[in-house]
Amino acid sequence: MKSLPLVISIDGTSGSGKSTVSKRIAEILGIPYLNTGIMYRAVALWKKMGKDNFTYLSVVDDGVMINGNVISKKDLVGEDVGNLASVIAQDPEIRKRLVDIQRRWALSKGGVIEGRDIGSVVIPETENKFFITALPKIRAIRRMFQLGKKYVSEEDISKTLKEIEIRDKRDSNRTVSPLTIPKGAIVIDSSFLSIEEVVDLILEEIVL
Repeated sequence: MKSLPLVISIDGTSGSGKSTVSKRIAEILGIPYLNTGIMYRAVALWKKMGKDNFTYLSVVDDGVMINGNVISKKDLVGEDVGNLASVIAQDPEIRKRLVDIQRRWALSKGGVIEGRDIGSVVIPETENKFFITALPKIRAIRRMFQLGKKYVSEEDISKTLKEIEIRDKRDSNRTVSPLTIPKGAIVIDSSFLSIEEVVDLILEEIVL
């Protein structure tokens, strides 16, 4: 049986810092990186454009390619797109197709793969499983800064916090591949940790 390449699964909640941490670890180790979340965001936008099906999907440097059309990364970062993706992710057929693509990617390339069901569903056999979370209010503040806000009001925080809580509940309660802590995963609360501190904690635990 072919041995599994080095796969580091990093699951977690929105605004926990998992994307930044995942990219940093991939850079340090010199291995591929895959953000599975942008796949769901791309499919959500694809369907919003009135295109109900796709025969080909691949993550490329500029974003996600669907049926030969590239949806750019800048169009995939908004909170509205994230909410659409969370709804799309509940569709069993779409989820199965994307999980199949992600699993093939993991088995052929290895690397750091981040999402919400990587260690539990996509590649559960990896030895390197991590789950990053943080307090909801901190996640809300981080999310707004990620979206480019320079000033954050209490009203902004309350609105984003409510959106995050709704999304968390939807993702955790869906019937297919719910957001959950994978069996054997190391849980990291990043609420009061810097990106560098989270990266160091993960690097110390990785089995090469």
